[in-house]
Amino acid sequence: MFNHMKKIFVFLSVMALTMSAFAEETVVTVKNEKEYVAPKSAWFISVMGGVNHAGTDVLDLGDFDDNIHGTGTAEVGYRFNPYLSLAGQVQYNRFGSYKLSGAYRGINDLEGAVVLYWNLVNTIGGYRADRKNHFYLYGGFNSGFTFAGQPKEFELSYGFKAGLQYERLFNRGWAFVADASWNMLTDNMDCIEYINDNMEKHINVQVGIRKYFGLNRKTAKYYASESYTNYITRRDTTVINQVEEVAAKPQPTYSCFFTINKIDLNEDSQNSIKQCAAYLKANPGKKVTIFGYADKNTGTAKRNAWLASNRARVVKEALVAEGVSEDRISCYDEGDKVQPYPEAVFEKNRAAIMLITD
Repeated sequence: MFNHMKKIFVFLSVMALTMSAFAEETVVTVKNEKEYVAPKSAWFISVMGGVNHAGTDVLDLGDFDDNIHGTGTAEVGYRFNPYLSLAGQVQYNRFGSYKLSGAYRGINDLEGAVVLYWNLVNTIGGYRADRKNHFYLYGGFNSGFTFAGQPKEFELSYGFKAGLQYERLFNRGWAFVADASWNMLTDNMDCIEYINDNMEKHINVQVGIRKYFGLNRKTAKYYASESYTNYITRRDTTVINQVEEVAAKPQPTYSCFFTINKIDLNEDSQNSIKQCAAYLKANPGKKVTIFGYADKNTGTAKRNAWLASNRARVVKEALVAEGVSEDRISCYDEGDKVQPYPEAVFEKNRAAIMLITD
């Protein structure tokens, strides 16, 4: 049994360290002409309470009247990334048991555990910064110290636990949690002599609150236009040297939005192109840079690279058709690697953005 627990501990530790090494630290969203940087990793604490249903050698698992008792859990953990978290737990359980003579007695149980949480929703559906509802599958190992309140009636046991947890996030890093866990401990949890070689077991159902520290922390930075900020923070070009000047003298931008998997210009996009062309004709010292984008939530990376490139191309061709010289136009296709708009309006990333430059 000890060797199996040792293997589980090594596996969980390696998995957590590996995922944390590849974790992204922040997610960028745009709101009210500011860039908000929200961390993806954070410490957290949880407090939960509920009931347990214990089954031991001398406790009838089917007798709900005698087996349902109170339980409570305190937890401290660290979220490495949107997919994995590691936590240490301390749990108190009140059990009911019968001596071999048939006399009933209560048993107090204090358990410590280390568990690894796996976020199923972010893993299957992809990470979204604005997602509120989460389901976690978790597992780990635990040890229990049980005592019946009489001299010398105490035992130390060890084993493992697994469970499923629902989390609903609220503002300021607070969350509601509902948890169901299955716990297994060595045969002496009920503080009496061994009856057989079976593991002792108890099922816990709890609800509580969780508080993340720093998860909702946001750093705001003023910028001139979302396309320009998106560009200068992700590309190493000479345009970066113009940050302060552009922030002081904002340049106009014009956007063309496309339907999913299309590169056709709609009426709104054609009007935006006409406005950009008119501005360039009125300001002969200006140039335009076109950035093509694709929505990363749909399609393959290869398809999205094609869409972004051709969205920039058709906008360039439309500008040339409006009388703008080709030597005043530059094009970049970002594929789906860069998303100028936040997850809340991810459809807008099916776009080509025209940025006026000197």
